[in-house]
Amino acid sequence: MQTGVVSQDNGGYGYISAPNSEGGQTEVIVLAAACKGFAGEIPPVGTAVQFSLKIDVETTNLCADNVQPTNGEQGSSSAIAAPVAQQWPELQSIFSPQTASASAGA
Repeated sequence: MQTGVVSQDNGGYGYISAPNSEGGQTEVIVLAAACKGFAGEIPPVGTAVQFSLKIDVETTNLCADNVQPTNGEQGSSSAIAAPVAQQWPELQSIFSPQTASASAGA
């Protein structure tokens, strides 16, 4: 599970700010229906949450799933890219800093 903080609520969807592999923050989209621990509603902005990641089959975008309150538990603080690249090896090149550096120089 990943951890983050709800950063935006737009009604039916919102964003969770979560740590990324470069030490910064990544905004992950979350649909209200994925907020299982919040009765299918986007939690208030500033709420600490834990969640898993999935790729939306319709949009192919990375999004949060099974969003739950942290309840003081420590979730994984690992970067988002690592579990995605492990689950979908064919996407590893997207998250590889070496690939990004090589592409930038091309």
